[in-house]
Amino acid sequence: MAESPIKLGSIVWADVWDPEGRPAGDHASVVLSQPKEIAAGDPLRVAVITTSKKNPPRSGWFDVPWHPRGHYQTGLTEPCVVKATWITSVEQGTVRKVGGRVPTQVYKQVKNWLDEKKRQDSRQLTEPDSD
Repeated sequence: MAESPIKLGSIVWADVWDPEGRPAGDHASVVLSQPKEIAAGDPLRVAVITTSKKNPPRSGWFDVPWHPRGHYQTGLTEPCVVKATWITSVEQGTVRKVGGRVPTQVYKQVKNWLDEKKRQDSRQLTEPDSD
């Protein structure tokens, strides 16, 4: 079997669903799936990249490098953020394009934010009510 061009940290373009479960159209997204999951053909776990930004950025939103002629690493041509608050899955067969990669620093910011959110959610589930 040929190695997939999709890797952890790759930027892929595909139709995605918004956090409310509605179709959101074609977006760039950062692949968060582990290599074993990608090789198995499992759906990709992705964090969506969007040009919809707020200033200052919200918690869980991280700037992604871009350049009007396409950033050398990401390939992105507009100011944008990866939203760790917008995680969805994409079937590998629906990926329209595999582009560049996010810098390691951006990937780590997303991963660390998600790990911290998971820890916070876990603590909330295990702490008794205070009444």
